[in-house]
Amino acid sequence: KDFNPYVLFYNKKLFAEAGIDSLPTDWASFRAAATQLTLDKDKDGNTDQYGFIVEPVVEMVMPFVYQNGGHFQNPDGSLGIADAPFVEALEFYHSLYTDGIATIPQDEGVGWNGDAFGREICAMAISGGWLIPFLKDNYPEVDYGIIPLPAGKQRATVAFTTAYAMPKASTHQKDAWTLLNYLVGKEGMSSWTSSGVAMPSRKSVAEANGFYEHPVYKVFMESAAFARPFQIQSSERGFEEVVVALQHVFFTG
Repeated sequence: KDFNPYVLFYNKKLFAEAGIDSLPTDWASFRAAATQLTLDKDKDGNTDQYGFIVEPVVEMVMPFVYQNGGHFQNPDGSLGIADAPFVEALEFYHSLYTDGIATIPQDEGVGWNGDAFGREICAMAISGGWLIPFLKDNYPEVDYGIIPLPAGKQRATVAFTTAYAMPKASTHQKDAWTLLNYLVGKEGMSSWTSSGVAMPSRKSVAEANGFYEHPVYKVFMESAAFARPFQIQSSERGFEEVVVALQHVFFTG
């Protein structure tokens, strides 16, 4: 019914205060910007503003893995988490935190990276379109911009997709089908995607509502060209073990 790729949100005011007039396009310029945006504003020896915020979760690491030519699961079904491209991408992502130019939500007492970005704890954050209405409702004073994720060896991002389903045994199949047709039709999809929380899966709806020209939404639409869904064929337990291992890297490694 919709899709949502990761993009990079950046704080225009904090970029201007740091004297940064060119936006990051690759890992090197991204790291350089994060370094320049990390500040101890009150000179008490503690960082008050970070360049970036990382979340120690697999789906946040995957854009960097894809950009580095790696996979969570290889085409032959084997796991790619110990392959060089995956490890190198994780090391880059993790180093932003260990080098002190990024923080994590847990260290700042916030629930997620969007809240840290809204409070201007960090100047950059990776998120999907769901951050747009969150900022509008909770931090309307934050002047932000959106750009595609800085590229590694190649351009890549993660796209999230969702779908509606109707139970086969439903006793209201006719009514459910009527509703589903409306929700995925032009009128319904146009209505609920207007907030920017997700991008329409119909090109006609995106075109009719100016998503390709919109200063914010067009970045999501452009990112679709190099976005990849994060899907694996693995047991839930196996995936959870990787999640725990990643937590270990950040909190005890």
